[in-house]
Amino acid sequence: MDAIFGKVEQNQHFRSYDVAEELEIDHKTVLTHLKQSLKHKKVHFSVKGIIAPVFAPIDEHGQLNLDVIPEYAKHLSENRVDGVVVVLPVGRLVNSSTDILKTLVGIHLRFVLRLSPMQTVVGGTSGEAMCLSVEERQSLLEAWISSARPLGLKVMAQVGGAPMPDVLALANHAELVMADGMMTLPELYFKPKTPTKLVDYLEEISAAAPTVPLIYYHFPAMSGVDMNMPELYREATRRIPNFKGFKADLNVAVQLEELLAPDHRVFIANHLLAPSVLMGHASSIATVTNLFPSLIRDLVDSASSSNPPTSLMRKQSKLNSMVAAITDQGKWEFVPSMKVAMELITGISVGDPRKPLTALDQQQRDIMVMRLNKIIGN
Repeated sequence: MDAIFGKVEQNQHFRSYDVAEELEIDHKTVLTHLKQSLKHKKVHFSVKGIIAPVFAPIDEHGQLNLDVIPEYAKHLSENRVDGVVVVLPVGRLVNSSTDILKTLVGIHLRFVLRLSPMQTVVGGTSGEAMCLSVEERQSLLEAWISSARPLGLKVMAQVGGAPMPDVLALANHAELVMADGMMTLPELYFKPKTPTKLVDYLEEISAAAPTVPLIYYHFPAMSGVDMNMPELYREATRRIPNFKGFKADLNVAVQLEELLAPDHRVFIANHLLAPSVLMGHASSIATVTNLFPSLIRDLVDSASSSNPPTSLMRKQSKLNSMVAAITDQGKWEFVPSMKVAMELITGISVGDPRKPLTALDQQQRDIMVMRLNKIIGN
């Protein structure tokens, strides 16, 4: 045990797999002792700010196209993105010869040229993680780690939304490849009804990767799990050494703002970023960051200034209108709508969503184009 503690003290960014290999002991033994040692050692969590939940590359045959990721990572790095949460499919570049595509792509490029550093998440809702196999999710994370790390990008993994053995395997894998953090949903079938039950679940995931910062993905509209969030936060921080906060909406951030430790955060999960920043919550994980990165950065920087400009709410209103134009076509299934919009705005086709999601029909696409063209033209 002293040897394990010594390795912990020597290296802030250690991996339990490395410790097990160097000391020639069983990995489970290392995990058991690390859980005890981490009660006295703080797990470092440096991910913050604007985080892009990236798309998972999908080819025309419906398979992952990992060859896209180096170029994708370079694109994010050149536009000063901090990191990734790995999530949505990315396909081929489309022919943007029509006027609407030229207009939208031009506006997007003007946005990204002014983009400040952001970060990314791998395997979330936008990335259709629940429609990917464990092997696909692991391959996707490895590809992002390989391409993003040399560019200085941070990478977070979404490990939830699967049977418990698969979630634990994904958490183990996230630690093995040295992800900068991991995010998880709750159990989606045997849903936890109390904070204690949910923390029991999170504690199992934490124990599978005790050196990786853990945040909880609070999305009751999709997961069906909702409860007293301050009570959940208190119990999670008491029992889980590497617990670092939530992805949630502004309402949750407001409930927790007096409780959050210095390196704990609530990452805002939607596009209402100006009011969130004005209330002191500048970190976010929002799908629209993929579509309008410079506008998002502009909103956050303007709202963070000591004297926010009068144009701030006008920009937020424009973002609201564009999001409505996109998501109204998919109704409750926002991922298919966002994938179509990604093609229209960036010129990158991310393909149709995997089942059980339903792709937009041509009429819905045409309506989206018309509405976006009208908003951007004003």
